[in-house]
Order: sequence, then structure tokens, then C-alpha cells
Amino acid sequence: SAADFKTYSNEDATYSGTPPNFSCNSTLNPPDVWFETEVTTGDTIFIETRAVNGGLTDVVMQVLTGNCSSLTEIACDDDSGEGNHSKIALTNRTIGEILYIRIIDFGGNDEGAFGISVYDNMITNNDCLNSVDIPASSSPNFQRFSNIGSFASNTLPNFSCNQASLPPDVWFETEV
Repeated sequence: SAADFKTYSNEDATYSGTPPNFSCNSTLNPPDVWFETEVTTGDTIFIETRAVNGGLTDVVMQVLTGNCSSLTEIACDDDSGEGNHSKIALTNRTIGEILYIRIIDFGGNDEGAFGISVYDNMITNNDCLNSVDIPASSSPNFQRFSNIGSFASNTLPNFSCNQASLPPDVWFETEV
């Protein structure tokens, strides 16, 4: 499904106690806010934050499993999303599993709003092995595709004609 960002805030948040430290950030005892989501698909699940007008400009996200008295970090991200926001892609999760999402400001000292969304992978051709075949034709045969929900194929070199490092991509193939 499409990314549907909801706005939340860390205003008046406090440090929640004894969760595992962030593996991707060294801020100690940061004020944090928590979310939970249930895995509803066997596809790739994306959890992403975004800036909102006048809100936080740099957040760190941690995803954990277990229960509140015994949590295990399964992912941590700082800056893989837009700007200095976070984006995590999770694969091979169990349908019905509960994921806990912990958000902090990068330095632990700013308060403000941010957008967050949890969504599944809406495309199937996000890597070379799952490229979509477009048959060659003697006349134009335009088809509509989307890269919404795609992520970067981080094992490839950058495009020589595009200076953006690791942009989201989709894959196609054809035989001529």
C-alpha cells in the first residue's frame, strides 16, 4: 500500500528507561517516543520518517522485537530517508509479529513534529533478479510503471549520468 505519513511530536518526551542502546547513534538517555505495528505481509516492510514544516530535521529510528521487558533491536537507522530522516526496509518478518518503533532526535535535545509511515513494498522489480520483462516491438508500446516504494540497489556503482548516490531504482529487462 502507499506510504501514508501521519504527524506526531516528541514534545515533552522523556527517556523511557532501559531499552537497548541505539546501534546507529551514541546519544545516551535520549527523550524517545514509541510506536508499534503488526506485520501484515510477507513482503518488504518500510518504516520511514519525514520532515514536517517547522518540525524535527534529524531523527534516528530503532526497530525492536520481543516484549516491553525484553526487547531486541533488529534495525537501526540514521539518515537513510529524505534529508536527515530515517528509513528502514525489513524483510522476512513473520505475519502477526509486533514491531516496536522508537524515535529520537539525533542529538536528543530538539523537540518538534515529524511524519512517520509504515508501508509494504508496492513493487516487485526492485532488484535485478526480479526485473520486469518488456518485450521488444517494432512500434512503440508504452506501459506505465512506478518507483514508489523502491529502494536503492546498494551493491551497484553510481550512474555515470546521475550524481545522486544510491537513488531508489526499479529494474527492467528486454531481449533484442
